[in-house]
Amino acid sequence: MCALRKLTIGMILLGFVSFAKSDLTAQEPEAPEVFPLSEGTSWVYQGTVRWFDFNSVKVAKTRVTWTTQVKRVTRHQHLTAAVINGFPWDLDWSDGHPQPTDSLLLASDDGGYYARQFKDVKDGVKRLADSSDSLQDLIDPDDVFLQLPLAKGKKFSCDPDAVARDDNMYCWVVSSVDRISLLTVKGLESKQYRVYEVSFRTNPDDTELQFLPGVGLISYQYHHHGSIADTDLKLVAFHKNPGLRP
Repeated sequence: MCALRKLTIGMILLGFVSFAKSDLTAQEPEAPEVFPLSEGTSWVYQGTVRWFDFNSVKVAKTRVTWTTQVKRVTRHQHLTAAVINGFPWDLDWSDGHPQPTDSLLLASDDGGYYARQFKDVKDGVKRLADSSDSLQDLIDPDDVFLQLPLAKGKKFSCDPDAVARDDNMYCWVVSSVDRISLLTVKGLESKQYRVYEVSFRTNPDDTELQFLPGVGLISYQYHHHGSIADTDLKLVAFHKNPGLRP
């Protein structure tokens, strides 16, 4: 997956930082924190990674257990930033045993969500600690992935040609809003929840994400349409650290 795709995925995975208004229903004028970001909060996923094994010259499947964790959260002017270890995208184009990496996510108080890639995440954290740094070069309108409120059919990160398409390709799209039962996820009450599915479809690949407000990402799927590279994960455990936030 290209860097831009990974950045936009990272943004929706972990960019929902502050309490934000949402159109969940008319009876829910204020949404809970969509993606909880406090240091130590973690998500455990299980699933499979399919890949082409050139040694055996056939498609291989690896069963995986994968942990995503918030390592650091900080505030800088109008931005909230989080250092996250182990985005699910780390598994894409792998044999199921990649080394988890750190990424830096930024969320603007105006409801825009961005991700920037640094050669070293520490460089980004260092800039955030500098009160004289405006960080304006980090906020690129072309990189916006999400703008609250959420609504079925809403599109994000589209170029003019993609916006005009009626097949919803080459845009992040809120493709559905459903109620689903989560009965076996540790750390969650067994009941039905309102869940948002967000997808990004292109000719070579597609990505589908499911989000539960107050919890975050509950499923992640990436499928390449040519050479085999598939990731399919579902949340099995959630731990929200109630520690201090910036």
